[in-house]
Amino acid sequence: VHPVPHEFMEAARRVCDETGAVLIFDEIQTGLGRTGYLFGYMGYDIVPDVITLAKGLANGVPVGAVVAKEEVGVALEPGDHGTTFGGNHLAMSAGVATLSTILEDDIVANVRKVGKSFYMDLQKLVDEYSAAKAVRGMGLMLALDLEGISALDITIACLKKGLIVNNVTADTIRFLPPLNITEDEIEEALEKLSEVFAEIE
Repeated sequence: VHPVPHEFMEAARRVCDETGAVLIFDEIQTGLGRTGYLFGYMGYDIVPDVITLAKGLANGVPVGAVVAKEEVGVALEPGDHGTTFGGNHLAMSAGVATLSTILEDDIVANVRKVGKSFYMDLQKLVDEYSAAKAVRGMGLMLALDLEGISALDITIACLKKGLIVNNVTADTIRFLPPLNITEDEIEEALEKLSEVFAEIE
């Protein structure tokens, strides 16, 4: 969970434009509202040529998709590219229902609002506890770097309190809560996380 600097994104777009290369964004985790934008690239002042989607696209039903600008997409003709999960009735129905819900219920606005609160609450942990080193991320894709404590130990301690977090490295835990999570649920999670840090210190 390392947000890419705007300067890097702009340079990537510029280099692709200058050389004729295709700029492809993997939006499998960042797409469909996770970052506080419908697609992660929308948080930058550039547009990729191709984006890949999966995971959140059908709310857990296996599916994958590739979205491309017309001038790039015409390079593929029917039969050029096969897919295991694309095109079947269940996956397509689940994808339509998921995307409709995200748009109609304005889930992205919730991600922005709750994600901002979550980020600030995690920052309070950093300010209060020496074991919490830094917070980073966008929307509801956040990470907390640790110091002097194992991420696995934090994960296990949280689990005992009924809070599921993900230890992605030896010293980092990641948060990917549901996009429709409420501020009350975030507050409850932070209380449990704070209890864990208090017990450690």
